Amino acid sequence: MKKTTTCATLAAAILAGCVYYDLPQVKPMAMPWGQTVQVACQDGRRMAIEFVPAPRAARVSFDATTLTLPQRDTAGDAEFSDGRYTLYINASRVALVDTAIVLRGPCAPL
Repeated sequence: MKKTTTCATLAAAILAGCVYYDLPQVKPMAMPWGQTVQVACQDGRRMAIEFVPAPRAARVSFDATTLTLPQRDTAGDAEFSDGRYTLYINASRVALVDTAIVLRGPCAPL
């Protein structure tokens, strides 16, 4: 009985310390749909990102390669991926990753 009373007291104390916070709703990052953005990367290389409006995707061109990466639902930053290649966009920074290898990044719009 003492163990049950102790557990109930502990649970009540924990719940009493809980506070409800009204967090602002996270809005998805605005993309320049229908436009192509040129970016320059830290290593001096460049790539072009075309933002395809329907279905929402990013067409990434670098070297002699072009990839079309569908947009993924994320809580904050924009992410486009086909499962192998992933394009991350955070504010004005961009990175392109192949599995776990960074191909381009950090990059910024020209």
